[in-house]
Amino acid sequence: MMYRVIVLSCCLLLAVLSSSAASSLQLTNGVHQMYQKRQNVLSLSSFQWSDCGSKADPGHVTKLSLTPDPLKLPGNVSVGFEAILGVDLSAPVELDVSVEKKMVVWIKIPCVQDIGSCNYPDVCQLLEQFDCPDVFKQHGIPCRCPVGHKAYSLPPSVFFVDDSAIPSVLADGDYRVTAKMSQNQKSVGCLSLAFSITR
Repeated sequence: MMYRVIVLSCCLLLAVLSSSAASSLQLTNGVHQMYQKRQNVLSLSSFQWSDCGSKADPGHVTKLSLTPDPLKLPGNVSVGFEAILGVDLSAPVELDVSVEKKMVVWIKIPCVQDIGSCNYPDVCQLLEQFDCPDVFKQHGIPCRCPVGHKAYSLPPSVFFVDDSAIPSVLADGDYRVTAKMSQNQKSVGCLSLAFSITR
């Protein structure tokens, strides 16, 4: 699901952005993939991001691209990033995610069946569920813990995303997601995302 992509992308972008970001994506090697047209096309637009970590955090995202804007799902999505990890990461690695929707004021969405504002005690266990896409392997991006300290980079790469990737509980509206990663109760990094959904 796209929510999993968002959540685990936050985690992996902080921990070096591993394969969870691509867990529900099918790599298309830059070639437009044909798909059956549906009556309702989902749109994800106004994508913004920021590194919300402190200067003392060892993990930082320095570049992140997600195009086109708006994204029309189902359809192709181009993702690229650069990140720096200053420490080695090994299990358990904790991820705390906050998801808010704008309802005149920002309202925090509770955690229900791992969707919403959830705490993940060990991201390393979650990563075991997903296959590592070839493009990650080609660029030396780890898909399992432990994760070594170094700089990681993924050039813009095209993935195919189905509209079912975004759960129906995330209705039309403006959202913001903040993911904070820690290890042994010490902050590793923080990533904030903002986007709008139109069905």
